[in-house]
Amino acid sequence: MSHELVEVKKRKREWAMPGDVVIKLRPGAVVSVGRGLRQDLTKITAIRCGQYDEHNEKHLVIGDEKAYIPRNEDIVIGIVAKGSSYTGSYYLDAGAGDMVKLGAESFDGASKRIKPDLKIGSTVYARMVQARSEIEMEASCCSVTGVKKDWVTGESLFGELKGGYVHNIRPIFARHLLADTNQLLTKLGERVAFECCIGVNGRVWLRGRTTTTTQLLARCITELQRNTLPDGEALQTIDEILDDFFPIAKTRPKAESEEDV
Repeated sequence: MSHELVEVKKRKREWAMPGDVVIKLRPGAVVSVGRGLRQDLTKITAIRCGQYDEHNEKHLVIGDEKAYIPRNEDIVIGIVAKGSSYTGSYYLDAGAGDMVKLGAESFDGASKRIKPDLKIGSTVYARMVQARSEIEMEASCCSVTGVKKDWVTGESLFGELKGGYVHNIRPIFARHLLADTNQLLTKLGERVAFECCIGVNGRVWLRGRTTTTTQLLARCITELQRNTLPDGEALQTIDEILDDFFPIAKTRPKAESEEDV
């Protein structure tokens, strides 16, 4: 969105109440409006209580939802509940109320002859392509942007997440972690090596080098969530919390007799 076309708008993470004018546009301006907002000519107003945010050039108001409300193009983490490659589809538990269908060929590079063989209980990183509750919800593991890599390479953006641990968090905190300006995971990565995938359905997949590390990562993220206020502000500094779980090793100062002559 071109900022020259906007007269006023709320700051990111600022709370909005129903009826509040979140963005006021000049005539001719075109913006992408997401959930929680309604456009009326040159005014975009909130229709729910929540925080104003901008994600992928789409403006939206996010409430502190306890349950996940699915929307199209949401990135989610689901657990295979039933289905197989032989039946042609799987059904995922994504915390969306109803099961989410995932086609057996809905993977980058998949075909009728070559496709993933997921098992019951497998963890899948996917995007919602049909989230309307009136009809069957559906997800896909096919990328729509960026460089597409076949699922057989193990380097595709979406697909099965092997090993690791799925940890539940609040959906609004998941969006905080995904925000471009959020430094929590960056700072955590400076302390310990790990892999991570985050779904806006309130699930985070973690895999450390050891089981103990993975468990500590989950506990650390729980503490970070508890420490984060709804507006994104923190009660403690990030480093104070990280020190409790992954302290930085302090080097012992050299004694005078050990110093180089």
